[in-house]
Amino acid sequence: RVPSLQDICINILVQYIENVEAFGDIGSQNMEKIAKIICKNRKLTTQTVRLFLEPTVKDLTLYDCTNVDPTGLTNIAHFCPSLKSLKLIYCGQMTSEVMDTYSTHLKDLQSIDLSGAFLVTSDAWVNFIKTVGDRLESFKISHSFRFDQTCIEALSQHCPNLRHLKLSRLVKMNDNWVTLVKKFTRLTSLELAWPDRKATLTPETIIQVLGALGEHLTELALPGCREVNDAVLLQGILKHCPNLKALNLQECENITSEGVRKLFTQWKTVRPGNGLERLNICRCVDVDDDALKAIVLHSNKTLKHVNLHSLDKLSAGGLEMLAGKFNDDVGAAACGVLSTLNCSFVRSMDDFVLKLLVDACTSLTLLNVWGCSQV
Repeated sequence: RVPSLQDICINILVQYIENVEAFGDIGSQNMEKIAKIICKNRKLTTQTVRLFLEPTVKDLTLYDCTNVDPTGLTNIAHFCPSLKSLKLIYCGQMTSEVMDTYSTHLKDLQSIDLSGAFLVTSDAWVNFIKTVGDRLESFKISHSFRFDQTCIEALSQHCPNLRHLKLSRLVKMNDNWVTLVKKFTRLTSLELAWPDRKATLTPETIIQVLGALGEHLTELALPGCREVNDAVLLQGILKHCPNLKALNLQECENITSEGVRKLFTQWKTVRPGNGLERLNICRCVDVDDDALKAIVLHSNKTLKHVNLHSLDKLSAGGLEMLAGKFNDDVGAAACGVLSTLNCSFVRSMDDFVLKLLVDACTSLTLLNVWGCSQV
């Protein structure tokens, strides 16, 4: 692929980013490209971050803030007072003072996504939540050791309009937190991810949450919740989540192939036509061909992104079902709108299956086959 002139200019700009004084009017899409490349090369610093800060900016995403100090993070609020959406990854130098500045200066903020803000205290989180209050629609946090139950209680009391909630890799997360999540009755996407191994996040509690919120959920993610089992699938998701478009069950090791088969088979019977667009069952190691068949029969017309990483029980014949090839005549077509597929470390993947998938899944743009030794 020959790079476009635009891409060449962006790469040169990134190479000499320390000498750039301003980007000028280059458009949000190009700004996003530059941010990704700079962060990938670890060139985002307190000095270079200033290039992305303008009074008119309403959405800001910075993918690696490792080298941005508290002053640089504080400048975001000073120079971008109209921000509505803020996403900062690896913001380990963020302090409580920075968070307090966001509370007072970002008066239009509706969405915040922070990863690695481990220096922010519980009191600062509570103050931020109380200040932002009912205008907050999306709250996503991961890798924040000091975020505790008082914070989630404040969130449930002061942010009734939340539509998107993500709690990931929080050491103190447990069943008591999840019970409070039931109060967010307007949620359309929910992610409870990677609780600490010593924490208790029981299937019964998750089922209760789905019973309270499931009707409106379009996205549900429970990656790394190792206690999730077939009961969550059948008594929680099947019973209470009729409108799901995205489901992430990565590394939910207690899920069985029979449970997945029953979920999608009964879904097709009870609610025909409501197929998934995204499915991640990476490392759900018991999943086999029968489960994949039920998935394809249910969602073959809608699936766009599928992750089957490390599902070693899948056979070549099972993978061929994604291309619409079944041993019995079930009248199902290939996954025609499938654009990304991860079959890494699925040992049965070979050249024949690979060609079949590429030919049949005409929308496929990305196919991962890492660790597939027969390819």
